[in-house]
Amino acid sequence: MNLRSKTFCVLPWIEKYQNLDGKQYVCCHSRIPISSNEINDIRTKLANQEPVPHCESCYKLDQQQTISPRLQETARWLKNTQVKSHIEQWKPGDPDRTFFYDLRFDNKCNLACISCGPNSSSLWSKEMGIEIKSYPLNFDNADIVTSSKIYMAGGEPLIIDKCIELLKQVARQEQQPEVVINTNLTRVNADMQMILQRIKNLTLVISVDAHSRVNEYHRWPMKWKKFI
Repeated sequence: MNLRSKTFCVLPWIEKYQNLDGKQYVCCHSRIPISSNEINDIRTKLANQEPVPHCESCYKLDQQQTISPRLQETARWLKNTQVKSHIEQWKPGDPDRTFFYDLRFDNKCNLACISCGPNSSSLWSKEMGIEIKSYPLNFDNADIVTSSKIYMAGGEPLIIDKCIELLKQVARQEQQPEVVINTNLTRVNADMQMILQRIKNLTLVISVDAHSRVNEYHRWPMKWKKFI
């Protein structure tokens, strides 16, 4: 297998991602959902240096000589000796081994940002009177907390009950995965601070668009003073 080919991406081997629409994809950059019996065919084609339509967005960036997520994630994950060995030894039909979970539990959010909409914000859906169907996340917490990395988005993860439950579970463990949370950072109470302080390898990706009153307009109804 050529891990440096122009089609190869590490994520179809190591990641589980389910969008808020209830469908699973090879990663969050893909626009084509996959079925459980399709991933083996995708891996086989990539191993044979064949392109797959699921990775088209990255291929386009590659053609524009941009560093695509495909290149970034592959370079990052192949530094992990377990990941590299798993892929090099992979054969069609081998069972899945998930190192990375990208989690979107639901659209519960306390903001209605102008760049967002009802599918990803419960406040937007309430404002617009649009009911958004919620889908169960088809991953087991016991598997998630023993992975190498967890990424959380929403909605706003720090107010979503299932996210909070999972963070508590990670914080209680001696062996912990890396945790990355995409958050608007406007609802962090003392209890949540205590939970986050117990996570050993934590990155908060803070959503902010502008300064002061402009940001309040972009990310209504947040208050800049509280955010700072």
